[in-house]
Amino acid sequence: MKKLLLASVFLCYLILPIDTDLGWHLRYGQQIFQNHQVFKINQIGFFLTNYQWKHAYSLYQLLTFFLFNYFGFWSLVIGNALLLTTVFWLIIKTFPKSNTLFLALSFIFLFLISLPVTNLGWRSQLFSFLGISLLYFLLLNKKRLFLLPLLFLLWANLHGGFILGFILLFFYLIGKVHKKEKITPLLIIIFVSFLATLINPFGFENYQEIYRHTWYPLNQLIAEWVKPTKISILLIIISVSTLFIGLISQVKINKLLKKKNFIFLFLSYLFFLILALKARRNLAAFGLSSVYLANHLFQFQAKKIRISKIIIFLIFSTSLTWRLTKLPPANPGWSTICENSQWSLPCQATQYLKGNPDLCQNIFNAYEWGGYLAWHLPGRKIFVDGRMPTWSTPSGKSPYTIYLEILQAQSGFEQKLEAYKADCLLIGKNTFLDLELKNNPGYPWEKNYEDEIAILYTLEKQP
Repeated sequence: MKKLLLASVFLCYLILPIDTDLGWHLRYGQQIFQNHQVFKINQIGFFLTNYQWKHAYSLYQLLTFFLFNYFGFWSLVIGNALLLTTVFWLIIKTFPKSNTLFLALSFIFLFLISLPVTNLGWRSQLFSFLGISLLYFLLLNKKRLFLLPLLFLLWANLHGGFILGFILLFFYLIGKVHKKEKITPLLIIIFVSFLATLINPFGFENYQEIYRHTWYPLNQLIAEWVKPTKISILLIIISVSTLFIGLISQVKINKLLKKKNFIFLFLSYLFFLILALKARRNLAAFGLSSVYLANHLFQFQAKKIRISKIIIFLIFSTSLTWRLTKLPPANPGWSTICENSQWSLPCQATQYLKGNPDLCQNIFNAYEWGGYLAWHLPGRKIFVDGRMPTWSTPSGKSPYTIYLEILQAQSGFEQKLEAYKADCLLIGKNTFLDLELKNNPGYPWEKNYEDEIAILYTLEKQP
């Protein structure tokens, strides 16, 4: 039955990659693969061209480009399914004696609560989801702790969420100290793990970018950093209520505190609960912590429960039916991404620009289109994309805020476009900027191309 459940997980996550950041990740990966070096400065954009961006994506970018370059989109579809199936396999391996009913319910809960992270397919955040799963697995099986440095070496080059791993290690240390166990070997392993994270193209500077993310008000800028939806809040309430029942059902609190790994799992749960309430991108990690703490509290032992078989068969049949009706085409391409993307990508407009190579060099673009344009128009430079919200600017404003001020045609927008040397505007139809230019012909911009999604303005040539 567990194998059938894993097959269900695999089927559910055969998803086309529609993350808007995919394009610029491919550009970075291409640079590493072909030129054996990383982009040290912003060579994709014409805004903040000399900005030195330190990031933890290099291995992810290389892997993504390699898969895409040699095996196409299907490799990213299958890679996504394998990655998330591995997350659930680790849960099974961590609790091999758990009954199938608990595992089935855990999958349903994890699938629903992690949708804000997993619904876009292959993306870097999923590697932190996997990293957290691996860390739980290693910490709850102490004989494998020597693998921690290797985990952090890889994690620090896949996604900046590796910092969460050190917070979990801190909670694990608290539990060890509470039980008066020796911590010297663990401290050595943690220190070596920290040194391992410095083996990356930017060294310690990676931590500077992570620090910026801890205080920057991204919840005011980016959708996945806003608070969870009502449905997600309901799932959080279900989790908290269930685990509260598990806590109060314990006979003695002192006995519970002495229980192996309880302090570690409980502190981890509280930490991810706080993060989940702040930003929906943290819901997947919260879901994992819920599953691990629930199993620890309730001690779900392997039993033959007839209803578990029924639930797993329902999960499998539902996932199989759903996947057969929404299976990606045999040979998906960028046109398939354009058709399936929720971002209404400027695919036709991009083809128009490809056919006019002398038209436009510096494109002021819609934020969600930045990654797509960065990949498809490598000879041009774009204004903004998903790398940039936390970048520092001379004005102290986020690049995303500056982008919005221009897109909303706020006072002085034309001077900003001139100062940044934009010679094209590729934006959505009927945005504030589009309407401003249409209703006021005095601006030095003329419409060059238009379709159902995008409109292209070019700077009028001076006589």
